[in-house]
Amino acid sequence: MSVRSFEAVSGRRTDRWLHRSTAGLLIGLGWAQTRDDGRADDQEWPVSPSAIPAG
Repeated sequence: MSVRSFEAVSGRRTDRWLHRSTAGLLIGLGWAQTRDDGRADDQEWPVSPSAIPAG
């Protein structure tokens, strides 16, 4: 969805900087979650999963 089509339906916005800043943060978080640097394999759980009560 483009900004132009969104504004055609909902009206003109004055806070485009907020939308772009939020989009930039979400892209950065998504990139950080998808990259694989190998550190996850080296780390151990701080608590044994069997010590966590189920349900």
